[in-house]
Amino acid sequence: MKLSYFPIENHMGDYFCEICEEEFNPELTFYHCRECMQSIHTACAPSILRYETYAVYGGVHRYVNVKFGGTYNNTEVHPHPLSFDQGVESDGQCGKCGRSLHCKMIFKCLTCEFVICYDCMERLCKESKVTDHPR
Repeated sequence: MKLSYFPIENHMGDYFCEICEEEFNPELTFYHCRECMQSIHTACAPSILRYETYAVYGGVHRYVNVKFGGTYNNTEVHPHPLSFDQGVESDGQCGKCGRSLHCKMIFKCLTCEFVICYDCMERLCKESKVTDHPR
């Protein structure tokens, strides 16, 4: 993706961010891929672009249109709200499988220090038969 400073030539219609799905003003800077004709806000770019630099199973496209930083509330899984985000080095290891969370998609507790990787959260929701698992 390249940083664009002007509307894209031959672009029809409104501009929407592929990450947060919100409309944006093409007169302001944004990232755009001419190959796939997708655009993203500069504010949404750091998480997605940083994640793409790592060879992680499933790649970033598994999480397109997911609002990073959104919260998941389900007391059957964890008593506090969990934030969906990209793991950083200081997040340590998954509380369930023990794998490093650095550059992985994770759920992080906003109250205590609980962190869990996306795959373990998905399994945990299936095991506890939670019907509103984060997908």
